[in-house]
Amino acid sequence: MTSKGQKYLGLAILAWGGTFIYQVPMLRYVLYEPLREGLGLDHTQFGDLQAWYGYLATATYFPGGWLADRISARKLLTFSFLATALLSFWFATFPGYGALVAIHALWGVTTTLTFWAAMLRACKDMAASDEQGKFFGLLEGGRGLSNLIGTTVALFFFSLIADQVVGVKAAILIKAGGCFLAAIMSWFFFKDPIELTPGPSLLKDIVATLKSPLVWALSLIVFCCYTAFTVGSYMNPYLTGVNGLKATTAGFLTTAWLYAGQFAAAPVSGLMSDRYGRPKFMTICFGLLVLLYLVIIVVPGTPAMAVFTTVSFICFYLAIYAIRGIYFSVMEDLRIPATIAGSAVGMASVIGFTPDFITFKLAGPILDKYPGAAGYKYLFTGGAVVAAVGLVICVLVLWHVNKLVKAKQLAK
Repeated sequence: MTSKGQKYLGLAILAWGGTFIYQVPMLRYVLYEPLREGLGLDHTQFGDLQAWYGYLATATYFPGGWLADRISARKLLTFSFLATALLSFWFATFPGYGALVAIHALWGVTTTLTFWAAMLRACKDMAASDEQGKFFGLLEGGRGLSNLIGTTVALFFFSLIADQVVGVKAAILIKAGGCFLAAIMSWFFFKDPIELTPGPSLLKDIVATLKSPLVWALSLIVFCCYTAFTVGSYMNPYLTGVNGLKATTAGFLTTAWLYAGQFAAAPVSGLMSDRYGRPKFMTICFGLLVLLYLVIIVVPGTPAMAVFTTVSFICFYLAIYAIRGIYFSVMEDLRIPATIAGSAVGMASVIGFTPDFITFKLAGPILDKYPGAAGYKYLFTGGAVVAAVGLVICVLVLWHVNKLVKAKQLAK
């Protein structure tokens, strides 16, 4: 892929597939009750299914990075999309509970082990050195657009069908079809490289990755940003329970700033970071996160401050998506060796996405012990501390990158 048109077509395929591969495994977030009732499960059984998915996904992030260094993106992406689609078609038959457990466990493999690092490595390899931020930002924005399209179409057909069970099955088939289409496009568009340059073995790759302070820096940056993202999920109940907004209004605002963040902040962040420097731009965004946290903590949680708080939350999410759009592109600035690029993505994902477990495990007891505004203020204070750590790491990364640039200039 050398021409600009081919690059952007490849990026569009990644964005499309990178959305639809998660659409059915995450359908519970959109159609929780109709799906649960259609499967005939209680809440505990339904929750256990998602837990099986989470266990396998978390366990396979790192080995998935190792695979991405050894097997072409064409093969890994095509397999991932095809296998996920076939599992989704099976899921649409609403099989027994044992089969549902197997499907969710296998989804954890096909959406992580063979997919996640392969997608990010494909994006990295597709872009030139001075286009990394732009391509990663456009990938994040494109995934947001594809998610909106897929969710809207599926919900439209669901609303047309009187029988909810039949409607859920129709939504599943539509989303599975989008994933199957991604498999076809990936196979015919992407090309196998002449050769891959992986490290000598899994064990040596693990050691090299764990010993690299640059990979640890990347991992902690992802962790700090994702912590802010998960803490941000409590801004909706803060608006309703503390600021007194109606649930429908808060729900609309939450949806709006989530999509605005993906559509606008991530692509713009990518373009600006390539122009002004990715580490520098990310440092500024983390600084804004800390500042916005402090504003939200200090401003009284009263109905009179609802508009001001809402604006602060919108800016907060724009800053988060600005970081999310470019944090993996910093691998280029850190000069992480190509032989462990996939492993670096795997390790950064294992560490970086742990707030999916940690945040919610800690937040519940805090909100139960300190009801009302106090609990949320404590939660946001914890988020501010983690964001401050992210800011410090970005400053150190910026110092390191500037040092490398000066050394290169002196060598000339």
